[in-house]
Amino acid sequence: MSNASAEAGVVTREQAEAVRQAVIEKYPAYCTTFPTIDGQVDFDAEPVAAPDAELPRLVQNYAWSERHDPVPWAVVWEEGPYDWALLCLDDSDVDVEMTAELREFVNDQVIRTKAVKQPKGVYCEPISGHVLGIYPA
Repeated sequence: MSNASAEAGVVTREQAEAVRQAVIEKYPAYCTTFPTIDGQVDFDAEPVAAPDAELPRLVQNYAWSERHDPVPWAVVWEEGPYDWALLCLDDSDVDVEMTAELREFVNDQVIRTKAVKQPKGVYCEPISGHVLGIYPA
């Protein structure tokens, strides 16, 4: 059903959710946090998922402004890394923020991330530095 919908020019919720999940998988350090015990961060514990308010969110019929036509779906993540949407489709993307933090401890290290995988039947395009539009292919 979803493939037929995509062929007809519709992006399904499942396809849009797959893009959102791919963004989360590309930037795991920004989508997890450490638990707290009595108000103190427990850095020895395993990281847990960040609160929903800090995760990328899916918005249907997203319009950048009143003058723009809405896109079928968008991943919106204002809390994400700087300009993540402009860089997320590039396999040579350097995570500048994480690289800078790592270089405090280890010189000459660069953190690169893989491009967000786009499900069959859709293509993605940045709308702004923090919004990734999802369109029918």
